[in-house]
Amino acid sequence: MATYGLQGNTKANGGPKSAYAYALADRGLRLAELASWMHALEQKTSELPKADQHLHALRTAVNRFLPECKNMQAVVVNYRPRLYFEKQGRKLDSRKLSDGEKSIISLVSDLVMRLWQANLGLDDPIREGTGVVLIDDIELHLHPRWQRKIVEQLCRTFSSCQFVATTHSPQVIGEVQNCKIRMIVDGKMHTPPRSFGIDSSRILEELMESNSRSAAIDEQIRKISKLIGHGKSDAAKKEIRDLSDKIGEDDPEITRALTYLEFMEDSA
Repeated sequence: MATYGLQGNTKANGGPKSAYAYALADRGLRLAELASWMHALEQKTSELPKADQHLHALRTAVNRFLPECKNMQAVVVNYRPRLYFEKQGRKLDSRKLSDGEKSIISLVSDLVMRLWQANLGLDDPIREGTGVVLIDDIELHLHPRWQRKIVEQLCRTFSSCQFVATTHSPQVIGEVQNCKIRMIVDGKMHTPPRSFGIDSSRILEELMESNSRSAAIDEQIRKISKLIGHGKSDAAKKEIRDLSDKIGEDDPEITRALTYLEFMEDSA
């Protein structure tokens, strides 16, 4: 599947050969190469009329995904270009960003660079450039909040590209229409009956066949239900207090158990 890395050629020259270089290689995060590419492009603005335009498009695309990381620049430090951002009023070396931030920057920048190199004749290769992009574990390193946004942002930013991604994230699945999802179970492929808008717990249980809670907590919840059903109120209350100490008294299962217990006691 696709890599989050940048191609080995950091020159500012374009062309399909450069665009496809190392496209399927798993090379990891290469922000140093991005800095070198940006610096080389800045030095060639007189030779490449659209250089400024493409640098602006690159910064705009990254900022769309990470609005708190602004004014991306290639700064030469000890004779080597380094990638810097303005974040919360401070100038910050990209090496100090989180893995999630670096992953997004690398992915977005890689796509921008490749589309620019493969489509030198287009005015807006980011929106007009076509391609099939393969991404393995799209949620890798991303905070759950970003996992919910990544698919929509990629499709909106690179609107002429087709994305094929693998994921094990209920947050990602919950943001995609079911007709665009293919699940492999026991070697067979199928489309889930629903996905978009479903909460993560239901996706885990119904689509991914995984418990949304710890198995021990699930067992205690079932035990409470049985105690209430058998009319053992005192034992049920003790288990509810113990469970409440573990998961919080405002948990829906605690509220449900107390309501059920109160109903059963009133009916007795």
